[in-house]
Amino acid sequence: MTPQSGAKSTEGAVLSLKIGPAILGPETFLRLLSDLVQGLCHFPLWVEGLVFLLLEAERILLYYKTIKGTILAGKSTGFPQWVQWIHHDEGKTHCEICLKLDGCYFTEDRHPPCPHHPFCHCTLEPIDDAIVRMNAVAKSDYRKFDPYLFNTPGTYTHNKEKLFAQWGYTVEDAAWLQAEIERQGLEKYLTGDYQLGKLNHNGQRITIRISLTRRDTGEAVSFDTGWMVYPNGWLQLSTPYGGK
Repeated sequence: MTPQSGAKSTEGAVLSLKIGPAILGPETFLRLLSDLVQGLCHFPLWVEGLVFLLLEAERILLYYKTIKGTILAGKSTGFPQWVQWIHHDEGKTHCEICLKLDGCYFTEDRHPPCPHHPFCHCTLEPIDDAIVRMNAVAKSDYRKFDPYLFNTPGTYTHNKEKLFAQWGYTVEDAAWLQAEIERQGLEKYLTGDYQLGKLNHNGQRITIRISLTRRDTGEAVSFDTGWMVYPNGWLQLSTPYGGK
């Protein structure tokens, strides 16, 4: 290793260490530690990285004990095993659907078929559960609830507002319902409790079942909600009520 290449390697390792294993998987983190040690001769950078690691050691251990149950526990934790769809730029043409899937997270037993088409260069790469849990979010547009779901202008013909009214929910509950559906949607996605839906040029749709309590009887009711899966664990609500 030349001094120039060693300095570059060490600097990269230090920068990666500052990201920490909460973003990188433990295997990748250990590899970066090895890169750091190989750059030992570049003393200032090496010391900077080592000091950071020592200061953060307790946080790192606590993170993995909390999220993973035990460091490098892998499949013994009971969490889903995840894969990330990776689109590789090979050739002059690119499939529009594959580009939509690029970077999306799926459980290893519930993902779109890969390869998706003849001569497809996409792959499914394992990704640590901790990364998925840290990055994933479930979002929705308030307009999906008001005016759409509760039909406040009276121009929609879906009659969904009548069903929710039977359960004891009105437009005054729109903000609460939005937050509750986002909460349950994310929780069930992270446990792998979803079903694959339509896949087209808009991306991959998934169905997640939501449960509510009827305010008139106290009984539980459940219904399907529709979501679009976007890169890095982003879920966007497309349908707040997709049927019972």
